Amino acid sequence: MGLRQHKRFHRARNFAEANSTSELITPSKPSDDCLDVRFDDHEPSKMTLWTQICGMLAGNLFHLSGGYAMGFTSPTLDQLRDDFDISMDTATWVASTLMIGYIIGCGLGGPISDIIGRRRSLQLYSFISICGWMMVTFAQNSQMLLSGRFVHGLADSLAVAPAILFVAEVSHVRFRGVFMTFATICATLGVPIVYIIGSYVPWRYTAFIGATTPFTIFGLLAFSHESPIYLMKKGLVDEAWNALVWYRGQEFDVGNEICEIRAENEASYQEFVETKRSHFVLVERDTIRPACIAIGLMGLLPMSGLFNITFFAADIIKDLGFDTNQNAMSVVIGLLRTLGCAISVVGMGMNPVPWILLGEWFTPVNRAFINSCGTALFFGSCLITIQVSEFLQNQVGMSGVLFSYSIWSTIFTAIAFMWVPETFGGLYHATIPLLNEVVVDDDDDESIQLSEDV
Repeated sequence: MGLRQHKRFHRARNFAEANSTSELITPSKPSDDCLDVRFDDHEPSKMTLWTQICGMLAGNLFHLSGGYAMGFTSPTLDQLRDDFDISMDTATWVASTLMIGYIIGCGLGGPISDIIGRRRSLQLYSFISICGWMMVTFAQNSQMLLSGRFVHGLADSLAVAPAILFVAEVSHVRFRGVFMTFATICATLGVPIVYIIGSYVPWRYTAFIGATTPFTIFGLLAFSHESPIYLMKKGLVDEAWNALVWYRGQEFDVGNEICEIRAENEASYQEFVETKRSHFVLVERDTIRPACIAIGLMGLLPMSGLFNITFFAADIIKDLGFDTNQNAMSVVIGLLRTLGCAISVVGMGMNPVPWILLGEWFTPVNRAFINSCGTALFFGSCLITIQVSEFLQNQVGMSGVLFSYSIWSTIFTAIAFMWVPETFGGLYHATIPLLNEVVVDDDDDESIQLSEDV
């Protein structure tokens, strides 16, 4: 840290400590005093990108591991049937136990990360995921196979909320939307990867390769720093500044961003003090409708059939009457999904939308809770659609099942078109005027005027 940066750091730290009234950093006048720690306009401001990419990969590779786990059954199901004499009913549970682990874990991941930190929680979950994959690799019966699927599903779901928070909180606003969209790209990329590996490699080796992703995550997190926003929330000003300097670079003006983080924490703390109900701030007027929209879209997303096709792509292709190699067709489907998510980085696509909203819309006070609710509904919807898919196919045939997927996709698109405003990559404290334009009644002149001023 240079001398000039060092002086600004101590000025910002002393100001934050002098105005701290709680565990959160709450400056009394952030808009005026924060100007004192900004760099001069003529000074160069160069941002280091590779450290942010490191943090982005550490969070988003969990989604790659999840995609790999979801696609695991498609190319290996015939091998599993031969080794363990698995029926079709048991085969659905090989997929469903993963979802059960997801449902149980996703509600706990956010609150745990608020206690022990984003980085430490992700390190813990990566270790648990490795253990789950090892159980699958060395399974001697179907019970051990199902237990292993449950364990690494539990670990991956515990990591969903803190991974989203970690990526959102270490990324600069200029890159946040793109970095968070990479979560969906990683999830979809994991599917064709396991399709390709599982088509040519025995299922035990395929499971063992799956453990390499959480191992890589553990190494990246050992090299990375904790989220600056989390550290500032806990009152660790020195650590927050150092972490932000690491993620932005020595020459970047972190003084501005430190002030923004303090302002966001102040707004979150004031909201907490006024409501006196922490997680239940979800019921406040300015939060409830955006939360319902984001969580609702998470529940509708699996009903598009995306994950049913992911789990049973080879069997579905066979039922549709294609004579070609089912695994090869599955790989093509997985690659097309990945291409579609790559296109979504520049503004198209349905899959990334709910995940981005969960990371961008809400303050630190309720962000973890709303993330947990959204991911719980998402995986619960996945479990239901997987379990009812065989029943629907027997009743209306495969064409009817695919038609129902198109209906749910249309409903999802309509909700997103009518009720999702543009957030411009900002967090809740920056986007709330835009949300108010959707949330409040048309006759609320004050909120409408606030939205126009942004």
